[in-house]
Amino acid sequence: MPENLDTNQHEIVLFSVQNVIHDISLDAINNHSVIGSSSVFADQNGVLEETRVQRNIISAEDAPIHIDQISMCHSNRSSSPVENVGTNPPIIINEEPNNNFSSQSGSKRNRNKELRMKGMVYTGFRRPRNEKRTFQDIEREERKQGERCNSETCKNSSKRKCNEIREEARKEIFTAFWKNLSWDQRKVYVCNLVSREETCRKTKDENSRRSCSLYYSLNVGDKLIPVCKKMFLGTLGLGEWSVKSWVETSHYGTPSSGAETNSRRLPRKSQNDSFITTFLEKLPKLPSHYCRKDTTKLYLEHEFSSYSDLYKAFVDYSKTQNTAPASRNTLIKCVHKKNIGIFKTCKDRCDTCVQYESQNLSLEDWEQHRTDKERAQKEKNDDKEKAMQGVCHVITVDLQAVKTCPYLQASSLFFKTKLVCHNFTVYDLATNQCTCYWFTELDADLQASTFASLLVDYLTKKYLQNAAHIKPIIIYSDGCTYQNRNSTMANALLSLSRQYNVQITQKFLIKGHSQMECDSVHAVIERKLKNKNIEIPNDYYRLTGEARQKPFPYEVVTPDFTFFKNYNADLVYYSIRPGKKSNDPTVTQIRALQYEQGLITYKINFDQEYAELPHRPRRTPNDINQFLQLFEHKLPVAKKKYDHLQEIKTKISQNYWPFYDSLPFK
Repeated sequence: MPENLDTNQHEIVLFSVQNVIHDISLDAINNHSVIGSSSVFADQNGVLEETRVQRNIISAEDAPIHIDQISMCHSNRSSSPVENVGTNPPIIINEEPNNNFSSQSGSKRNRNKELRMKGMVYTGFRRPRNEKRTFQDIEREERKQGERCNSETCKNSSKRKCNEIREEARKEIFTAFWKNLSWDQRKVYVCNLVSREETCRKTKDENSRRSCSLYYSLNVGDKLIPVCKKMFLGTLGLGEWSVKSWVETSHYGTPSSGAETNSRRLPRKSQNDSFITTFLEKLPKLPSHYCRKDTTKLYLEHEFSSYSDLYKAFVDYSKTQNTAPASRNTLIKCVHKKNIGIFKTCKDRCDTCVQYESQNLSLEDWEQHRTDKERAQKEKNDDKEKAMQGVCHVITVDLQAVKTCPYLQASSLFFKTKLVCHNFTVYDLATNQCTCYWFTELDADLQASTFASLLVDYLTKKYLQNAAHIKPIIIYSDGCTYQNRNSTMANALLSLSRQYNVQITQKFLIKGHSQMECDSVHAVIERKLKNKNIEIPNDYYRLTGEARQKPFPYEVVTPDFTFFKNYNADLVYYSIRPGKKSNDPTVTQIRALQYEQGLITYKINFDQEYAELPHRPRRTPNDINQFLQLFEHKLPVAKKKYDHLQEIKTKISQNYWPFYDSLPFK
């Protein structure tokens, strides 16, 4: 026998076959003995494994047989195999558990869980402050009985009998509670000793945190003795929170399951989501129409170049709030869930192409879409050739991604709203001349009359006013309805066509494939603005003029509120829809609109002939000079934005402070 094993550490296996008691020592188990037809095997840890025999594990003290019936063969152990003893289930008696392994999974976590639930010394967990990892390296003390109640109130009380319980009885209760009961049995035991009743008196009219009163008792012999909370908790060695949670979640003396109890605690994921939501709500956002794609999507006003930049700002914000930041992936998931996008200056992707890539669109539909895309680009190239030959004027128009002012490389500005600036760009394909109309939210908003005023001004000054020979004008743009393809813009161009007796044609490219020369202008401006501090809107105007030198600089026009006309007042055509019934074509299906001789004609396909709109013109178009001014004064900003700008101005030169001080607000 090994010297490190004594008699108390042996496992004794008893088999009852035909009233004969056989015993097997620990050494026989370690020798992998085979016990007849029962197919009982011993593994390397000394635990029997069997396939057809049920196993019962009890301690030597609790064995249902007398100790003199057991043959302790420590000195007389035999090395011969054990004979066949039949198929009766064995009883395994183990005086002390083997601490070298766990009965469940052998893991450190499970071993310490068992020790904790038995009230013994175990290794617990700790989590350092502001860290995500946990460490299981803290030694926790064993359960100890607390002090008894020595209160004079309990001694004089007729309802509580704490002084009637002897100290020996308390120790017996404590020992039996932690030695003989499992964790679930302890819950049932406690729930049956604690009664819950509604409060008799309320000191508050409403919103009271106390909904009930708890009454404690201890079972001494066959008698329930009412005691106070201190006596009850001290006798059983329990904490107040454990008892309270068990009782409050119990139903008729039966505790609820662990899943129901744990649901009362706020998950860490919910806390992270709540904190991220607060962070995102503080970031100023832009309406979706600035990005010309999704009508329900919001975009962050500050131009984060990537999600990594956004996460850096989130980490900085978490530090100011003394909170451990959630992971980058959690932040991104929350951003997507709230339908918030990082503003990017790239063109929108085509929805049809994305559907085809995701295999949600048939090959025939995608082939038709690709044909329409190529046909639209061919139409533009053909018109460009005509413009190069001097037959007509061809221009492209587009609105650059929104800009904010001031724009500084300071993280403290992320949560401040700023002044919004816009650049409406017009590019001549034949001469490469480009005009950029820069205006702020003080001068105009983004309604259809705003863009109609800008386009009419360009066409009048460049091609119609003081022109010896007027040529047809072709305008290419994307299909943005509020900006280009609407009745207000159509009536403005119709009035201009009638005034100068010129043919004006609008042509719309396919959504997601509207590559135009204006895009290159915006890219050049973006490169010029990179890593530049913008303190006032004039910085945008200046840098735009410096962005290109050859063949000549961009022309910059800065209209104010008096520049814009109201083209929505006297509409000749109330609608430009090429149909009236439910299945007729809609406005978004129009590929071209032509204005000539006071009429509007349209095309659904570039290969078909122009057809008149089904809606008759209301009356003779007005002269362009008769349109009234759109705004009577500068548009005020919100009071919150004004306050934010007053805070931001301290980060810029004092020379520009008067500009922000003079901003109108409401």
